Amino acid sequence: MAPGGYIHWWRCVTEHPLYRERRRFSRYEAWEHLVLNAAFRDHIEIWGGRKVHVKRGQCLFSGREKAKNWGWARMSFKRFLEYLEAEQMVSREVVHGPDGGYTLLTILNYERFQGDGLDRTGDQVDRELDHAVDHAEATRESIISTEEGKEVKKGIAGALPAPAGGSGNGNGPGRKPRKTHPETDTLLAEFGTLYEKKWGKPYLPTFARDKKLLHDMLAVSSVEEVRARMIAFLIYGTKWTRDTGKYDVPAFRSAWNEIGVLKARGDL
Repeated sequence: MAPGGYIHWWRCVTEHPLYRERRRFSRYEAWEHLVLNAAFRDHIEIWGGRKVHVKRGQCLFSGREKAKNWGWARMSFKRFLEYLEAEQMVSREVVHGPDGGYTLLTILNYERFQGDGLDRTGDQVDRELDHAVDHAEATRESIISTEEGKEVKKGIAGALPAPAGGSGNGNGPGRKPRKTHPETDTLLAEFGTLYEKKWGKPYLPTFARDKKLLHDMLAVSSVEEVRARMIAFLIYGTKWTRDTGKYDVPAFRSAWNEIGVLKARGDL
């Protein structure tokens, strides 16, 4: 007899090394992947220059890229979606176009997987998300306060530069602490808040790496410009980030120039 009830499965499981191992997905893994990647809340994505309204419980993707990521042939992928439709597990809309087609897939009865047994309105979901974000932010501030004075040891203050001389251990001669832009921590916290509001899961930063990248961007642009591009990146992304689901700080740094061009053209 199958166990009753349900569990909420964190989407960040898809970032775990075991999940990311190169392999051919089983049909169960493929189904789980679709549920994990369904939208937590209604939002708009830009695909091939078009605005696509993605509702809670829907996935927007390229069939070709999805089949490749699963290690499947295109025909196997097509038959799998047909099976899911026949079993009334999903419905889908396939759009073709010269600027890139896409599949908009709806997980039927999505609330069975991520709900609480009750139909919730969009406003209720937003309130729950805001509460979760506030809690995560308060937790982050508590951790930073508790760890004050130990940032270098814990990696919170970022990596130290290579020593100019000496052994490089401790605070001996030749070792100077890295000075980061004063707004680096603020922007990293804002990135995490916006990320969680969009994806419904906490952003797990690599502090030394992420802070260095943000510091480098702040060295060449104003705080307002970095913030504007960061918001545009998290809202719209690029084709590569939409295909791969990469919306971390390194992906933002890689998309820096492209986001700037799109903003200058008024496409964002």
